[in-house]
Amino acid sequence: MAPEPNLAARSPSRWGAQEWVAVAIFVAALAVPYATEDLLVHSIVNRVLIGAMAAFSVFIMLRMDLLSFATPAFMALGGYSAVLLAMNGVTEVLLIVPASFIVPALVALPLGALVLRLRGVYFVLVTFVLTEILQLIVFLTPGLTGGSDGLAGFPAPTLLGRDLSDAQSVLALAAAMALLAVVITAALTAHFRQHFAAIEENEVLAESLGLVVWRYKAMGFVVAAGIAGMAGFALGNMLLTVHPTSFGAQQAVDTIVYTIVGGRGSILGPVVGASLLVTAADFLGNQGQYAQGLFGLLLIFVTLVARGGITGAVVTLARRLRDARRTPDAPAAAASEAAARGGAGGGGGRGGGGAGGPEPMEATATGAAVAGVEELRVEGLTKRFGGLRVLEGISFTLAPGDILGVIGPNGAGKTTLINVITGRTPPSGGRILLGGHDITGEPTHTVSRRGVVRSFQQTNTFKSASVRENVSRALRFSGTAGAEGWARVAPLLEAFGLASRLDEQSDKLPYGLQKMLGLTLAYAADPKVLLLDEPAAGLERSERTRVDEFVHHVRARGCSVLIVEHDMDLVRRLCPRIIVLDAGVVLAEGPPAEVLSRKDVIDAYVGADAAEDEAA
Repeated sequence: MAPEPNLAARSPSRWGAQEWVAVAIFVAALAVPYATEDLLVHSIVNRVLIGAMAAFSVFIMLRMDLLSFATPAFMALGGYSAVLLAMNGVTEVLLIVPASFIVPALVALPLGALVLRLRGVYFVLVTFVLTEILQLIVFLTPGLTGGSDGLAGFPAPTLLGRDLSDAQSVLALAAAMALLAVVITAALTAHFRQHFAAIEENEVLAESLGLVVWRYKAMGFVVAAGIAGMAGFALGNMLLTVHPTSFGAQQAVDTIVYTIVGGRGSILGPVVGASLLVTAADFLGNQGQYAQGLFGLLLIFVTLVARGGITGAVVTLARRLRDARRTPDAPAAAASEAAARGGAGGGGGRGGGGAGGPEPMEATATGAAVAGVEELRVEGLTKRFGGLRVLEGISFTLAPGDILGVIGPNGAGKTTLINVITGRTPPSGGRILLGGHDITGEPTHTVSRRGVVRSFQQTNTFKSASVRENVSRALRFSGTAGAEGWARVAPLLEAFGLASRLDEQSDKLPYGLQKMLGLTLAYAADPKVLLLDEPAAGLERSERTRVDEFVHHVRARGCSVLIVEHDMDLVRRLCPRIIVLDAGVVLAEGPPAEVLSRKDVIDAYVGADAAEDEAA
């Protein structure tokens, strides 16, 4: 079964049910101030709205697998900016609300250039320090911010001249801003759903396929800062004061807990988490220590038992109930389908793609494909890490349609060579030319877009996504999405037994099929030069012929291939020319039969195994 050439009907850029439900909740919140005059209800709903807005900021950052403690800092920037405008005569909300978004967003732009290079604990620490630094700045500038006393007694906001100081108006304004925040969040995370999901799950793979990772990280960081700024204005408007203690580390912890307990994987998560925990804290009243204890216990429970949070648990339960209601014939049908797949080469054994698989693919070079291919020239490439020489003076040429093997012992610099060529690691010297254009030191996504694409030694896919979604991302990130891109990839999917498993989650596939999917993703990026890092690693001997088929297919389309490999049989079969690396330098170069018979090569790398292979 060939894959669908047009996936427009399944577009991941469209809003789903969760986005519309979230918007509907905040539309309904607009009616609350007019449905009841109970000030307690107003207070709880107001704090839920503010908490949800702040949690949307965390939610966006978690979409990129970044845990940020900077939300209170941006809330403070938005809150103080709005109050300072009001104190200087600008009270119109149509001006103040945009200002509360724009000021922290503008501050986030240069900050992002610095902090978004960090990941993990380092990013967490830096964002935590940002919040502490901003609090310190507030304390040290009493003339502007009121210092430790904060700012109070500022004019109430107005809407086209109408005063908005009454309780109903305060809540209505918060609901309107929350509605705006959820629309912005939904628009961002739905339209760029594939991009954020790829960054969250496998940033290295996404960039190798052509995704400009820093662009989407910066976009998310700036929008998250702006939404936090609006939450800061809403908080100041509710409290009638902006005070540094309102924007401290505890606020950061609370918003993170709202998001994770509610569910970090759904836009409804911040809404559910804020609603539940703000209401629970209000119920406990003055017993604040119990509220914090409850938050801590819920966070531990979610981390250990239900990482999808409340919304994730509900979705999982709904799926189980749906599966349980299937007809009695469903298991038999599933078994029949699995058997059919096994017969088609999609299952069985570790790789599911052995001798019983589909017929070898037919690959013919087209004039258009060959015409766009360019020569790769590496000149004197050098890489040092401190005083350690990893590569020294590596030079070779890879013409269109060439296959070059690179072998050598562990630590010889083979993977580093691929990393440097593809922009993953900057070189210490030398040049890399593609079609005469110098691409030395260009970032990975640029190198990939120019046509130099790599695979990885280990299985490397977007594991939680389906096969279809994996290929769709590769096509989209490389700028080759559409019917033509799918038509180009279809023969590989068919040959590897993946065409019948398009909707299966990639990490549920047998190891061999995951390996073949990884090669398919690299080819989906429409390479001119393909660098394969141990494509046969981990494959059973019967499965390695799939690598031969893959290389012959891409070469027939005019693509040149560099193969780093330890399997000498595969190297002999595929590579008319090989390079032997030893301690970062070229030890030998030439045809395999000639190179592998040299004594210095045998002594340095091949050893007794090669002698045995030659004898065989």
